[in-house]
Amino acid sequence: MTEQNRPAQGQLRLEDLVARQQELLRLMLKLLKDELELLKNRKAESLPAISRQKVDVLNQIRQIDQAMGSHPEVARLKGDLQEERRKISQLLEECQNQNAVNGRLIEMQLASNRRLSSMLSKLRDRSSMTYDKSGLSHSGGATRFDISC
Repeated sequence: MTEQNRPAQGQLRLEDLVARQQELLRLMLKLLKDELELLKNRKAESLPAISRQKVDVLNQIRQIDQAMGSHPEVARLKGDLQEERRKISQLLEECQNQNAVNGRLIEMQLASNRRLSSMLSKLRDRSSMTYDKSGLSHSGGATRFDISC
């Protein structure tokens, strides 16, 4: 390692950055799997907390990625750290696949909720049908009662 390729004082070693990146990606994968369980069990009230954690981890992943990209020894990622780099890519791909699965489940649940809402609206409209003095039907709107005597 030449003097100009040596990390600056206070800068983390490339090996430490790679290890931290793998750790963060494993954590993201766990959060995505936890999110899937919440979605399957329809525990929507817990989703915001998981989302905040995912954003925090994603920001840390970006920071580590930038630190690795600007590290003086970045070329080692294609050399002696190539296997570690491959593991990072594999973890990233697993996260992307899990995120896609979660997204599809969310879309399916939204479509189901829309169908249910539409069905309930139709039932409400049918049950709120009234007739006027002439026998003509009217649906929707509030029913008015004349209580004056």
